[in-house]
Amino acid sequence: MNEGTRTYILLIVFNILILLTNSVISDRISTGLSSFFSAVSRAGEKLSDFHEELSYRIRSIKGAYKYQRENEGLKRKLLLLRLENLKLKQELERMQAFTRISRLNRRRWKCVVAKVINLNPENKRLRFFIDTGKREGVREFLPVIDLNGNVVGKTVEPIGYSTAAVEPITNPSSSIGGKIKEGIGVLKGIGTGLLFLDYIYITRNPSKGEIVFTSGYDGIFPEGLPIGTISRVRRRGFMFLHVEVKPGFSIGNIKYVGVLLKW
Repeated sequence: MNEGTRTYILLIVFNILILLTNSVISDRISTGLSSFFSAVSRAGEKLSDFHEELSYRIRSIKGAYKYQRENEGLKRKLLLLRLENLKLKQELERMQAFTRISRLNRRRWKCVVAKVINLNPENKRLRFFIDTGKREGVREFLPVIDLNGNVVGKTVEPIGYSTAAVEPITNPSSSIGGKIKEGIGVLKGIGTGLLFLDYIYITRNPSKGEIVFTSGYDGIFPEGLPIGTISRVRRRGFMFLHVEVKPGFSIGNIKYVGVLLKW
């Protein structure tokens, strides 16, 4: 074999190898690209799914926030309506209380209606407060009555612009002039929710169930206001009777009172 033929054969073999190599590389490149694009496609699908899920959650959060704001707005409106309803109810109760007390106003009394704002029925010694004060002309030592006209107590310090303290007649430090059919005496609180009518002579004959009225001699309460009824009578010493009186009002149920400014 001459030199030219050998060179020609080598060239043919070399070209065949190049073709085979290019084919393998091309197949590998094609396979790699196919795998890459497949992976990119799957990643794109997952990214699309994530985007849709994220968008859904964002819309849900926005919707929930919107509904929350609307719900809070409705709650505020409901609270305002309830407060307005409570205010109207209190005004109606005050008007009804004023109407009841006005029916007792046969003597041209000047009276204001007040709501009890602080009352402790467990301790009769404590004063309670009302929502009426100097603004309405309330001053110290004015008579306080319930809606049936029964004596409750008198105004005492502290008296503010729109509030005042009331000392009930059942307070042990309280005293009020009282009278029955057969005598005049002084009613004192004994701290148990009852009153003690002192200075009634043993020659008198008060009866159980008899109504005790104000005498007007104490300079605070007008004459003739009902205080309570006699619940028990017994002798006390050699001169006086021990007369227990049950007040006409219930300190645990009292809600509105009338303050007599002038009588």
